[in-house]
Amino acid sequence: MGARWDSVPTRVHLLVGPAYHSGPAAFAQTHLALGATVVIMPRWDAESCLALIQRHRVTNTHMVPSNFIRILDLDPKIRESYDLSSLQVVLHAAAPCPVPVKRAFMDLVGAEKVFEYFGATEGGWALPSRPRSGSSIREAWAGRSVGNEIVILDDEGRVLGPGEVGLVYVRPATAAFRYHRDDEKTSAAFRDGRFTVGDMGYLDEDGYLFLTDRRADMVITGGVNVYPREIEDVLYLHPDVADCAVFGVPDERWGEALKAVGPTPRRRHPDRRRRRGLVPRADGRLQASPAGWSSSTSCPAIPTARSPSTACGPLNLDLARLRGSCVAVNPVGAGG
Repeated sequence: MGARWDSVPTRVHLLVGPAYHSGPAAFAQTHLALGATVVIMPRWDAESCLALIQRHRVTNTHMVPSNFIRILDLDPKIRESYDLSSLQVVLHAAAPCPVPVKRAFMDLVGAEKVFEYFGATEGGWALPSRPRSGSSIREAWAGRSVGNEIVILDDEGRVLGPGEVGLVYVRPATAAFRYHRDDEKTSAAFRDGRFTVGDMGYLDEDGYLFLTDRRADMVITGGVNVYPREIEDVLYLHPDVADCAVFGVPDERWGEALKAVGPTPRRRHPDRRRRRGLVPRADGRLQASPAGWSSSTSCPAIPTARSPSTACGPLNLDLARLRGSCVAVNPVGAGG
């Protein structure tokens, strides 16, 4: 791992996530084992992160998409006041990164420095290769496996071809694992020696993995399979959307209806005009999809003092369903 990510004793690694989480902990411990310096943030704060990078000339760090979002949500004058030129490697994982967010962060620190990887605590890491250079850098992909076999399977276990979306299966680099006291979950995760944690995605012609969503998060509304991440990527294009989650809720007419929820940024005040402005902006982009989409603001806002996020960064969907400003999103032509 150290050799792959240029982790040498002269590097300075910034630990921004909880040390009990396998991703942040593994990279921090690797740097310590190699004699490199590790700077530990006692708690996450976007501006403090930039200040530490500048003060300690940080070269490497591991983040999640929510860290990117919080940094990008800072006032541009604040971001530009810090020198981030020492950064050489910014790894990110834990959740699919919205394309607009990844593109903006690459513009901030340098596209050649941002690496996404795919892996799971229980089965080891399917580490990607370095990103393609120059204009061929792809914002949406999680990389290409080096050493671990990755295949895309359909529900019947057939291997799918390039561009076909299915469940992502990985053959563990180490011995097969079992979930503690849960034989049923273990059996469901494995197929022919490969395992899945429920991620949906596809491989392109060059073997690069693209994640679309989690199987459990897929919504069937009006007979159409919808990947919430596609809608989230559109909502992130709105300047007032700092974070969001799209999910399905029971609906008598559609079977499931889509809801989008997100916390109100601390530095902004709730504004009905801003909220209404989100709908036509999203409509114009969502209707460009083959199915077409319409939106409404029929879901009432629910005040909350806390962002519905986990300690590791990504929004907690269970909390998101109960908190935040909500927008309903429905497919066009499935019943009016």
